[in-house]
Amino acid sequence: KFERKCNFWYYTTGDCQTKILLRAFDMQKIDFHLDVYDANGRHVEELLNGTYKAGKYDIAWVASEYSSGIYFVQAQADGFTATQKLMLVK
Repeated sequence: KFERKCNFWYYTTGDCQTKILLRAFDMQKIDFHLDVYDANGRHVEELLNGTYKAGKYDIAWVASEYSSGIYFVQAQADGFTATQKLMLVK
């Protein structure tokens, strides 16, 4: 399962930034992709795409150019996928 490879969660700061906290477990390296989609399923931004060592990462999504609404953050790691709903309120 995805949770065995890594996990992620987010929180929003007051300046239209969303911090996505990523933690990768038990691996020397992990192929990781982190993308943001709008409520209609359109890809709006790629936040990560590459190979990372196991550890903790703090990724910022600066959403100042996007309108308020529902977005989805999708994480893919070594063939596993997890998605979380994110509400952007300005």
